[in-house]
Formats: sequence, C-alpha cells, structure tokens
Amino acid sequence: ALADFKNIPEIAKMAWGDSKGLVKNRKTMESDKLKRLGVIGDTSRAGEYMMMMKDFSSASAAVRAAELSGKRFNDVAQKVYAFGDDYYKLSGYYQEVRKFLRDDPNMSRADAEIRAAERIRGGYPTYSGLPRNIKRLRRFPLTGMFVSFAYEVPRTTANNVRYAAQDYKEGRTQMEQEHIGIRTLTS
Repeated sequence: ALADFKNIPEIAKMAWGDSKGLVKNRKTMESDKLKRLGVIGDTSRAGEYMMMMKDFSSASAAVRAAELSGKRFNDVAQKVYAFGDDYYKLSGYYQEVRKFLRDDPNMSRADAEIRAAERIRGGYPTYSGLPRNIKRLRRFPLTGMFVSFAYEVPRTTANNVRYAAQDYKEGRTQMEQEHIGIRTLTS
C-alpha cells in the first residue's frame, strides 16, 4: 500500500505529476483515479497562487513582458505550491483508506477508497468549492492574498467533527479518537 513510509517517493512523484520511474500501468491508473475522486488536482494554495499571478500579470505591459520571460519560473512555482497540497492530500487519503480497512472489516476496498476521498475533499482545504465572492476578496488589499485558507478552516473543522461523530456512530472508535485527537493525548 502507498501509505507505507517506504512509498513516500512514489507519493511524491504522484503529487508532483512525474511519471518517470513509476510503474506506468498501476501508478498512472491510481493517479487518474485520485484525480477523478477529487483527492488531488484541486488545491487551495495553488489555485490562489495561480489567480494571484493572473491578476498581477494583467496589471501592465511591462509586467506582461516580465511574465513572458519568467513563465518557466511561474510554472515551477505553481507546481511547487500544488505539490505541497497534493502530497498532503495523498498521504491523508492513503491513511484514511488504511484506517477504514483496519476498523471496518466488512468494508470493501472500493468503498474505503470512496469514503476516504470524500473525507479528503471535505476535511482538507480546496479551491474549487469557494464562492465567487471569497475568490474575489484576494484582490482586496486589507484581506491579504491567501483568503481561501482562512475561509476553509471552519468548513474543514466542522466536517472533521462530523466524520468523528460518524466513526463513533458506526463503531469505528479508534478512527473517531484519531479524528478528535484523544489518541494523541492519551499515548
């Protein structure tokens, strides 16, 4: 399973979007599945950065000329931002799948993957689900550039509390404790 520490390089390659050195059939299909499930490719910081650069580049002709010469830098910077978000989400996804399979022996792997993907989309910050007005706030000088993260905190917190309650209700007490941090406090 990719959740093992020995597979960190493979997770990093998938998050970076690099297929070199990966077993193409299994890893490419896995990456495609994760994109369809919404686990990767929908990052809050990368989306915010991309829109900030778009706003900045439309400011003047001089900036547009500088942007053309720095296009490669911009592409790499955006990819680095996306990598951070996708790596974090991939790691969380594989941990959630493993926990579902560990704590619910009657759950199929396919169901565990779907539920884990739902929890990643709901419990981690994203960009695509933001309301249009929140996306526009990043242009307002007093709010700062990365307003999407601040907006996402209450949503993700509420969802993670809901997931803990769901785990408790469905008898996955170990997952429930891990969601609310009791396990960390008692170990």
